[in-house]
Parts: sequence; structure tokens; C-alpha cells
Amino acid sequence: MMYNEKMVVVVKVDGKVLREQKDKVHIPFGSEYSITVKNLHSTKAQVEVSIDGDDVLNDRCILVSPDETVELEGFLKHNKVSHKFKFIEKTSQISDYRGDKVSDGIVCVKYQFERQQATVREVIERRRIDYDYYPKIFIDPPSKPSPYDITYGSNTLGNYHDCSASNEPVASCGLNQVFSSSPIKGFADVSSMNEEGITVHGSESDQSFQNGSIGRLESVIHTIVLHLRGYDSDNVFIPAPITVKTKIRCKICGITSKSNMKFCGNCGTSLI
Repeated sequence: MMYNEKMVVVVKVDGKVLREQKDKVHIPFGSEYSITVKNLHSTKAQVEVSIDGDDVLNDRCILVSPDETVELEGFLKHNKVSHKFKFIEKTSQISDYRGDKVSDGIVCVKYQFERQQATVREVIERRRIDYDYYPKIFIDPPSKPSPYDITYGSNTLGNYHDCSASNEPVASCGLNQVFSSSPIKGFADVSSMNEEGITVHGSESDQSFQNGSIGRLESVIHTIVLHLRGYDSDNVFIPAPITVKTKIRCKICGITSKSNMKFCGNCGTSLI
């Protein structure tokens, strides 16, 4: 479960939440998975998702209401998900035909929150500071809604938001860390890459979305990055999904511990 700036992002397999090790999520090759986001902020959030460097929302965005959860099963086409996400091994044959990208194996979730509505008192106080320039105190006109559409349940998605059109900062996904400032460093700054797995179209999905809307956005773009891996730290294939409830086996003494334990209760070896 990855948390940053009032947003939670998790990867699920068969409806079970997978456990992360820092930013890495270990998942067996051939598994179909979903991405779930939960908004813990007091305003709506606009969410964009890219996998292996590709926009999986087809130039749209997910709108998540406060304290609400949205699960994305796969690749969006118009208002429906066409195929589920499937994680496969990137073999030498695939690399030779498809090529390698520095963003392979990377799930990047970017999000912006809706601006909070200012009270009349706050607006008057702000205008009072500029009184010499604005001798008359006035109220800001209501902001125009953004042209963002589409929702799952009561959550929404919409057209891609072009920040450059409104002079807002533009961010690109970073790797191997969580960013909460703008602008965000891009893929070119990262020296390490996942050469083991990529996400492809899996089985068909019947998930659908409906239209919605969101107001003006905050200027800061937050980013959460997850690194999907089909091997463990010893370069051994992951045989089964490692969920948050999966017990951890100590590599030194073989004793299993609860998933939230950082050290082996028998020999004291670090389990992380």
C-alpha cells in the first residue's frame, strides 16, 4: 500500500492487495492485476495512470471524490475498459521485436486535487492586502468547471488536462521514488530500469465509466510510482502473489513471521 499526499495506491491480484517493498511490487508473471486509488483529501482528485510509459486511460483522467475508492481493471477505450492489465516476462524475443524502454515495469500515478472554495471572509482579507491597487473590495467570480468527464460508480474520469494551456506546471513521471512537488523529474534522470516484465492486454473486461466533472485544480502535481517485478531479491521467479497477509519466511533460519514484521522473531535477521 503506497501512500503519499492524501492518496493511496495499491496493486491487486484476484482482489487481494499486494505488498510493496519500498517501491517494488512482486507479482508472478502471467498475472492479471488492477490498480486501486483512494482519495483521503477533502476535495476531488484528478488521476492519470501510465504503465510502461504509456497512458492507459487514452487521454482521459479518473476523478475520485473525497474518501472514495476507484479500481481500474485495465486499458480504457472511450468509456469502457477493453482488456485487463496482464504482467508478463519480457523475454529476449519480445525485447528483440518490441524493444526495451526505460519505463518498462513502471506504474506511474499522477494526481492533482481540486482547489478548495474560498470563503467570503478569506476573499475579502486577500483583497484588503491589495487595497491600494483595488480600491473597491469585490468577490472573485465563480470558477468555470473543467471539461473533465467520465466516472466509475460515483467517481469520475475526463479528458487529458493540458496544464500548459493554463500556465500551470507540467510534470512527467519519475522513477523509484515518490514526488510531491512540481516540476517532477522525468525518466531520463533514472539510471536503473526493469528489464524483466511488461504489462500487456489480458482478458476482456466489462468495467465501464460514466461522465462527471471537476472544478479548477491546484497547481501542484503529485506522483506515486510502483515498480512491478516478477523476480524476488535473489532473482528467483515469484511463484504466487505476495499479499499484505502473506507471511514472510526468514532466509537465515526459515521461520515465518507476520507480514508487518521487520525482523525475524527467532534470529533477528532483517525481513525487509
